[in-house]
Parts: sequence; structure tokens; C-alpha cells
Amino acid sequence: MPVPHILKEALSLDKGSLPGFYFEGLSSSEIMSIYNYICAHSGKIPDEKTVWSNIENKDVPLSRIDEVAEKVISGEITPVCHPIANFRDGKAVTNCAAVYVFPDSVEIFYDPRDLVNESEMVGLLELVKQVMRHGRVHCPFLGDETGNPRELEYQNALQSYVGS
Repeated sequence: MPVPHILKEALSLDKGSLPGFYFEGLSSSEIMSIYNYICAHSGKIPDEKTVWSNIENKDVPLSRIDEVAEKVISGEITPVCHPIANFRDGKAVTNCAAVYVFPDSVEIFYDPRDLVNESEMVGLLELVKQVMRHGRVHCPFLGDETGNPRELEYQNALQSYVGS
């Protein structure tokens, strides 16, 4: 399905920052399901990516941690952020997004400068659709880099596109 002009406009805002799709108020099982789904359909997390361990009181390689989302939720590690490399599942194909996992939410963010054509926009929006389906969660809101929601017309365009 082609991306409507209003949604293209929304995805193109804030070049040079990292706006995103905010899935908030999630249960622990929804967060774990979403994160595990994303990881199962993505490439390897870079070896140099680290996260703060509240147990060890130091940075540890993310690749060394099992059950990452569960440990974020429990507070064993701080919230995790990393690129979503080579995501593929059905029509959802993207290499221009990242995931941020918090104890009660998940954010998929992107750099608008990476969305250079419609196929990359479709891939990103299909990722959002797949996350919604897999996590059985409602439509996220589209927000700026600081988490402020976009205007209602943009939210409605997102809901219409990913809800179809």
C-alpha cells in the first residue's frame, strides 16, 4: 500500500533528530514479546554494544546478556537501545530503525534522513504493523525525539495506515 502524503510528511519531520513510534503502558509480557520478535527477525547486535548492569555495577556487553527485555523490566540492567539491523519479516524489511526498551514501554525510532524513498518508509511502517500484531498491542503514537506526540492529523494517518 502506498504511503499517504500526510504520513510521508510526518516521517520526514525533524531531520537530524531521532523521532519514533512509542508503544507505552505495556505489560512485561508484551515488552518481552515485542523485543524477542524484533531480535528474532534482525541481524546480530554489534559486539561493542554495552549496557549498564545494576548487579555488576559496570558496563557489560549486550551480547552476553540472555533475556534482555526481562532484565530491563526487573531493573537488573538499564534500558537498552540498539540498532535493528537487517530486519526482515514478510513485507517488513528495514535497516533504518533502532529499538529502545524500557520497563514499561518500547520505542522504535529512526533518522528521517535514512528514509530516502517510499520503500524504506513502507519497510519501517510494516515493522510497526508487525510489532503491533506480534505483541498484540494498540497503535503507537508518533512522536518527536523527546517523546512529544505529533499533531492529531499525523496520529490519525499512522492509525489508518498501520491499522489496515
